[in-house]
Amino acid sequence: MEEGGPRRPRLEQQRICGADFAVLQAAPPRGWRQKRRWGRALEAMAAAGVRCTAVQGPAEPWLRRYGLHRAQEFSLRRALLPQLLDRAETDWGLDLRNGTVLLSAPSADRETRELLLQLGRRVRYVAVSVGSGQGELETLLLQRLGLGQGRPDRAILELCLGEERQGRMPALHLGRDCARRQRLSAAVDGEEWPETVLAALFQAGKVEKGAICLKSVEFRP
Repeated sequence: MEEGGPRRPRLEQQRICGADFAVLQAAPPRGWRQKRRWGRALEAMAAAGVRCTAVQGPAEPWLRRYGLHRAQEFSLRRALLPQLLDRAETDWGLDLRNGTVLLSAPSADRETRELLLQLGRRVRYVAVSVGSGQGELETLLLQRLGLGQGRPDRAILELCLGEERQGRMPALHLGRDCARRQRLSAAVDGEEWPETVLAALFQAGKVEKGAICLKSVEFRP
């Protein structure tokens, strides 16, 4: 789905990386006529069996009305974490193997624990900022990986599953609103696609993470 298109919604079929996409191009639904056209187009997509969408634009409220959902970019970004860390080292000259990375998250849930273990295998020191459950993560870090708790004030990179805690260093956003907070570009077989399209392909199992090449990450100046 791509906003900013023609006033009358146009629904087309397109094949990307071996997957069939129903491509909807339409202007933002402001007036009642445009809203009705949007509704009809989304209803047609749902009737055709579409459930997962690659959205470019703030269309979530409309999707939910018709049983559609947006492909989750955060799942793709976590799969690409090694490449994201490589990019942080290259673009910012960070020495992650000897420095401290801060992992910040709203809670110490399963996703946070999995990301902590993945991160701990790559960097020298990890600092955790999650509030409730922080002691549990620090124990996991020590027992599973043999790493001690790094100092947040000495961190050189922050991995965020929610709001940034520091706001004074390069950050990688891996939470559910990551695409809104930070842009990245990637390609498959040399051809670049919007992140939301790659997320849909990855979620559908049409593209393996090893086939996706990260091209750039928009770090805060």
